[in-house]
Amino acid sequence: MANNHSRGDEFNHLEELKKLTHTYKLKNVKFIGPLYGSDKRDAFAAASLFILPSYSEGAPMVILEALGAGVPVITTQASPWHDLATYRCGYWTGINVEEIQRALTNAFNLTESELKEMGQRGRSLVGKYYTWENSSEMIIQFYKWLKGEITERPIFVK
Repeated sequence: MANNHSRGDEFNHLEELKKLTHTYKLKNVKFIGPLYGSDKRDAFAAASLFILPSYSEGAPMVILEALGAGVPVITTQASPWHDLATYRCGYWTGINVEEIQRALTNAFNLTESELKEMGQRGRSLVGKYYTWENSSEMIIQFYKWLKGEITERPIFVK
């Protein structure tokens, strides 16, 4: 079984998903593949919600991209995005169908205005903590702490 990861079909799941959409007669499903540059920005601009269910992730940049575009996010606790719940800009679910389904149901029951408010909170979160300026300041603070130049442990160190 070939891995088509370079075409956006990691572990050949695309064919499996296409079969499921056919089996369940889903009509509004489109498989568009990877997007880059302005195509990706346009897709986020058109989205009401972004979901990344996963069994295993590091800290996927696509979460920051969605939040930065003002799109609420649903992802699993396979990634370290507890900020979604803390800042009420999405859902950070357990890695199981029931919790993902509950988050989707909750999100689908929100009004467009409520989703936009969640998206704005996400954009604010990214602007507050995830800019290059903030990241570099945190790195400097971290190394000063390691060197003993400051004694108080930085709040981002667990």
